[in-house]
Amino acid sequence: MMRKQLYQCLREFVNERLTAAAEEISRVFEQTIVEYEEEIDRQRRLLDIVWKPEIRLHRTELPQQHPSEEVPHEQQLCNQERNPVWTKRSQSLHRLKRNRRQCAAVRRESSLY
Repeated sequence: MMRKQLYQCLREFVNERLTAAAEEISRVFEQTIVEYEEEIDRQRRLLDIVWKPEIRLHRTELPQQHPSEEVPHEQQLCNQERNPVWTKRSQSLHRLKRNRRQCAAVRRESSLY
């Protein structure tokens, strides 16, 4: 009889310890999953920033000319060539277009994989 009680006590003790260990494993597992999900979200936001950059363009208004002050088109082209601001704007526009084409090409390549 004594053996049976001892066996029962040992069995209850082992069950309690196994249950506690299983609960701890489950808690750590769930915590690890949450941490992994947070890291995945962080990396996804970083990828969004890299793949979808926010480009802000500022529009500048050109002064309006009265019909009596109109300059012939050829003269406007000559003025633009002499004006370094126009040259810089033109170069910036070309760089922007080139960058957009490169980004589009990279996106197309990455979507193939």
